Amino acid sequence: WFQLVFIDLRGCGQSSKCPRKTLTIANNAEDLEAIRATLGFEKISVLGWSYGGMLALEYATRYPRRLELLFPLSTAGSGDFIRSSYTWLKRHGTRRQQIEGGKSIRCEVDADVAVLNRLNQKRPTPPVPITWNEAAMKIGMLEDLPRWNVLPKLRRVKAPVFLAGGRHD
Repeated sequence: WFQLVFIDLRGCGQSSKCPRKTLTIANNAEDLEAIRATLGFEKISVLGWSYGGMLALEYATRYPRRLELLFPLSTAGSGDFIRSSYTWLKRHGTRRQQIEGGKSIRCEVDADVAVLNRLNQKRPTPPVPITWNEAAMKIGMLEDLPRWNVLPKLRRVKAPVFLAGGRHD
């Protein structure tokens, strides 16, 4: 059997506000390791989607001996996806897709938060309002991730990996 632990990333959800300069994927990976240690688990399996998948990859390369299984879903191993996504949209997207995609790339997250809150209302447990720190998102997408690249370090990961993504992920 296993136990699921859901976390709110630094500066988001129900986690505390924190200084802007601490909102990095590296610090989120350190937070995950602190949670593992606090809960007393020798090893953990990490599942992450999108940015959470990037965090899972970062954690896996920093703490490969603490990893049981890795599940990065619809994610990327470097910040290059930001530039390549925008280039793909320019070449193949409709005008509306270019506008909406550009908003996502620039982290204009109001629409994303609205969708997540509607989905959250359908959960079987009492819903918890989703609060997304837009400053944290912008720092991550516009400052931290463009320079982030875990690809050269992936050889450190010896745990089994289930990698999944969609056609255009």
